[in-house]
Amino acid sequence: MHSQQAAAPAPAAATPAAERRTGPPHGLPGDDGSARTVYAYATDPEASLPEGRFVEEVRTAIRRATDTGAATGEDDGSLDGLLRQATDWAAGERPRHLALVTPGQGEERPEGHDEVLVRRAVLGCAPLALLSGAWLQWLSAPGNADDPLVLRILALYASDVGAGHPAASRGSAYLELLRRLRLAENAAPAARLTGDQRIPDSAFRLPALLLAMSRRPDDFRGEILGADLCLRAVGLLPALEPVRAVLPTGADWATLDPADRRATEGPLPVERCRAAVDALVEREGERGADAVRSGFRWMLAGLREWSDALHAELVAAGDPAFDMAELMRLRSREGAVYHHQFLLEGKPLARWLAECRTDPGPLLEVLARSKLVKPGRSGASSLVRGLVGERGPMFRVFSPEDLTVIRRWIDSLPPKPADTTTSEPRPASGTSGASGGPPSRPRPVCGTPSRGWPEPCEPGRVPRAVRPPGSARRTTC
Repeated sequence: MHSQQAAAPAPAAATPAAERRTGPPHGLPGDDGSARTVYAYATDPEASLPEGRFVEEVRTAIRRATDTGAATGEDDGSLDGLLRQATDWAAGERPRHLALVTPGQGEERPEGHDEVLVRRAVLGCAPLALLSGAWLQWLSAPGNADDPLVLRILALYASDVGAGHPAASRGSAYLELLRRLRLAENAAPAARLTGDQRIPDSAFRLPALLLAMSRRPDDFRGEILGADLCLRAVGLLPALEPVRAVLPTGADWATLDPADRRATEGPLPVERCRAAVDALVEREGERGADAVRSGFRWMLAGLREWSDALHAELVAAGDPAFDMAELMRLRSREGAVYHHQFLLEGKPLARWLAECRTDPGPLLEVLARSKLVKPGRSGASSLVRGLVGERGPMFRVFSPEDLTVIRRWIDSLPPKPADTTTSEPRPASGTSGASGGPPSRPRPVCGTPSRGWPEPCEPGRVPRAVRPPGSARRTTC
C-alpha cells in the first residue's frame, strides 16, 4: 500500500465499507457534487469498481479533455510536445501564485495575510498531495509482478513511498506539513478529508478520478501513466510555491516535489516514468500511445482549471471579509441551533446564522454595526475578548485559527466616526422598557455565574454560553 493515509480503511462515517456497496458511486467527480464521494470510495483498499457505466463515463471525460486540447491548437500530437506544454505551464503558473505573498512597492497588506493564504493553499492541495503516486500501486499484481514493464512502474512507485522506509512517502511528508500548520485533524486516513468543508469540491476532482481509474488498471494503464507523467513534468504544485516562500524550512520540499529524485543517484522520476511509458508503447503500439497522450491531456487540462480556481480563491482570501464570510458560513449550521431569543437589529441571531449558510454578507454587516465589534480594534471587541476567554460563554467554540480570522476582519473594518450611533444587540421582549418599569414577565436566564446563582439578561448582553446540552455551560436564552 502507498502509505498509512492510502492504506488505512476509512471510517464508516466517511466511506461505507466496500462490502456494503453494490457498485461504484454513480457519476464522475464534479458531476452533482460527487467528487468527495468518489474520492472517499477510491481510497478504501477494499473498494471494487466493476466495468460498465463508470468505465465508459471515465473514457468520455478523458476524451472531452483531449478534444478541448486539440481545439486550442496547442497540441501537436506528440508526447514531447505535451511535456513541453506541462513544463511551460508550470513555469508560468508558479510566479502567478508566488506574487500572492510578494507585496508590490508601497503595498500594505492586512496582518496575517500570508498565514491565511498558506493555510488555504495547503488545504487546497491536500487531496492530491497526500496521495502522491498512490495511483501506481494497483498497476502491479501477483500475476504480473515479474513483468519488465511492471518492474519499471514498481521502481517509480518505490521512490514515492520511500523504498520501504516507514512514514517516508511523499504523502507522509505532506501530512507533516499539515500537522505543522495544525490542519491535520481530517488528514488521516485520507478519506476523512472529504468531511473537511474548508477544502473546496474542486480539489477532489482530479485525484478522485485518477484513484478510481487505478482500480481498473487493465482498462486505464496507459491513461494512468500519462497522467502520472504530466504530474512529474509539472513538479511541485504551483499553489505550493508561495507556501515554500513563506515556510522555506517548514517542509521537506524535495520530497513533496514528484519531479525530484529521492536518492542522490539514479534517474529523475520523470525519466523513470517516461521509460515506463516507452515500454508500454513498445508493447501496445499506437493504442498504448493514444492512451498515454489522452491521460496526459486530461491531467494537464484538469490542473489548469483547478489551479485557476484555487488562485482565484487565494486572491479573494486576501480580503479579511472573504475569510470571515467563509468562517461564518462553515460555522452557521451549528450556531443556528442556539440564540433563538437573542436579537440583532430586531431579528433572532439564530435566523441570521441560518441565512448565513447561503449568504454570510448580511450577518457580517450587522455584526460590524453591533456592540460586539469595535471596528479597527479587535483588542477592544467583546467578540474576541471576554466571550472566548477561559471564563467566557464561548470558550473553545472557536479555534485559534478561527480567532485569527475574526481579528483580521475586525481590524480591517474602518473605525466609526465619534458621532455615529451604533446598533446594539437587544435581548428578547420582556425586559424593562424605557420607562424603567418592571418587566411584564421574568427576564430569561443568560447563564450561571461562578457563585451558581442565575443572572438575568441585560440590554446589550450576550448569552453566557453557546454550549450544546450536557456540557459544562449552556445558554437558555
